[in-house]
Amino acid sequence: MNNLLDTIAKHFSNNLPFVAYRKPNKSLVTAFLLKDNSLEFTSEFTESGFVFAPYKKEEKAILFSDKKALIISENIDTQEKSLRDDIATSLVDSVRDKHINIVDKAVETIKTSNLQKVVISREELVKLNPVNILEIYKTLLSTYKNAFVYVWFHLEIGLWFGATPETLLNLKGTNFKTMSLAGTQVNINKKDIIWKSKELEEQQLVTNFIETQLQPISNNLIIDKTETINAGSLLHLRTKVSRNSKRKI
Repeated sequence: MNNLLDTIAKHFSNNLPFVAYRKPNKSLVTAFLLKDNSLEFTSEFTESGFVFAPYKKEEKAILFSDKKALIISENIDTQEKSLRDDIATSLVDSVRDKHINIVDKAVETIKTSNLQKVVISREELVKLNPVNILEIYKTLLSTYKNAFVYVWFHLEIGLWFGATPETLLNLKGTNFKTMSLAGTQVNINKKDIIWKSKELEEQQLVTNFIETQLQPISNNLIIDKTETINAGSLLHLRTKVSRNSKRKI
């Protein structure tokens, strides 16, 4: 077993905070290991470390400072594996009915307002007893090669896993890169991938929103051609958006 994975498993069993992450299309996994359960927050984001931010802006973002953490890195190569092989899932009727009700409300709201896109979700109950964080994390690493894959733990906050192919922001000086990622279909290994108008319109809505938000602060915006990317068993549409201050106009 990998030394890094052994170490985070021991940290988890001792209820000590840690985060381990791997960047897209890389094999290097980096872990921040904290020695106690004290919580440190950030609001100005001037510090260096790993930030775990909530969805609600009024809530505080948690910082794992690189000055207070033991940082280790290791190349971890994993074999392809389906995430569904080792877990049993069930969708109870009450959750299904609730989701259908939310969908109905979303459709009605779109019909009676100026909303163009609404994203809704549902919960899925997964039986994991005991929780084997190493197996789950290794499966995520192997399934989502081109995603940012992480496992994050703090006794007071909880255990979180994530695998996202979407970059929020890559910033270097006054130059930046971001992307719109929308439109989804199952990857069935077709050579000629066809996107329907619904997915294309959904992707364009996100691209237009990003462009509208960034144009007032950047007069040198670059909108790349929309492309198809793979994320596990799914395909998405992606449009890269960037600013290059050295670009000639």
